[in-house]
Amino acid sequence: MAEYNCDLSEGTFADNGGTDWGSDVLTGPAGLLAATRGTGSAPQLAAGDTLKLSGTGDMSRLVLLDCGSDITGWDIGDSVRNKDGAGDDWTGVVVETNARDVGQSGSAANDLMVVWLADGKNYTDIDADDGVESSGHTVDGTRAKLDGKGQHDTCFQFNKDSGTSNYWWFENIEIDEFTKDTGRAIYFNETGSAGDNSVFVNIYAHHCDRGVQSLGGGWYSYFTNCRFEDNTMDGVYDPPTASIWSGCAFKNNVDGMTVNGTGENTLFGCLFDRNSTYGLDANDNVWPINCVFNGVKGSPAGTGLNWRYNRHVAIIGCRFTYLATGIQVSDAGDGPVLCHQCYLGGNTADTNVSDADQVQGISIDGSSTLTLAGSDTDQGYVDPDNGDFNLASGATYRSVALEID
Repeated sequence: MAEYNCDLSEGTFADNGGTDWGSDVLTGPAGLLAATRGTGSAPQLAAGDTLKLSGTGDMSRLVLLDCGSDITGWDIGDSVRNKDGAGDDWTGVVVETNARDVGQSGSAANDLMVVWLADGKNYTDIDADDGVESSGHTVDGTRAKLDGKGQHDTCFQFNKDSGTSNYWWFENIEIDEFTKDTGRAIYFNETGSAGDNSVFVNIYAHHCDRGVQSLGGGWYSYFTNCRFEDNTMDGVYDPPTASIWSGCAFKNNVDGMTVNGTGENTLFGCLFDRNSTYGLDANDNVWPINCVFNGVKGSPAGTGLNWRYNRHVAIIGCRFTYLATGIQVSDAGDGPVLCHQCYLGGNTADTNVSDADQVQGISIDGSSTLTLAGSDTDQGYVDPDNGDFNLASGATYRSVALEID
């Protein structure tokens, strides 16, 4: 087990052929690429290794070029530039060749390279017709271009790994503006054990299309104190099966979390705030405990929990406030939603169901199980506009259910 470093804020690329990454720090997003993919002479991270990231990396300088023809013979570290104009638009250095991901279709692997652009340049400086050249090599084809004009589709992607569990730990990372082809901050690609048992701590994913998405991998992962805000689609779409979410916030997305066949997720102490359509859209088993589902005070909007799966779900100690609809059961055959010590108040409609029995209070110890506070009462939050959903002293909810602050 070794501990390595990568400073994302460094403006140069170092292939780093040494083995002591503690002193010879990998630099920039290209250094991160070298560590995780083992490009050049950089050793690839092994099980149990730790890679410490620092600084802010400009991902717009790390671009994938489809050269339209075989680039065998081009090497990592080669200086490159736009051919027509001899570098008047951009210059850079090759950081990976044969850059096709596992399962990626389309262009041949030998046509692709990843380039780290010079400081001050980014994907907008790439012209598809300019070609690429370096000392001793040239590409004339009109397909020389950045894939997606530089809008990367994924920040961290876990691919199928032939049945061997991939355990990763990510901590204190901000991920911003991944918007190409349904862009994702974190993506568990394919089935199998890709990224299983991984841990994510203090991840801030915003201005992406989706914060997290799983196609089957990532089982039993753990997310704590993560924030998914201002994403154009979902904070999380199809979370990894049987994962745990603790103290996470889903705010100002279209949907906070959509569970569409990757069930058995447990959410403890999470906040779903001002998501425009659904806070939690559940089409498989999910268990919210001590969570807050909130809309807009004075102009209730969105649905807290939309349940559309023909099994029972128990929600415990949750609040539904200032929403157009607190709890909705979409299909007549679904449910019931079983509420224990939950509170609904300040909503235009507390429930939207075809059958009153679809939302039921359950009692474990004889205490109040489901409190409907009406639409005009103050819900007792300390300062929801600034993200403080603690309950003020004397708040109604303190008398009817367990505290969650």
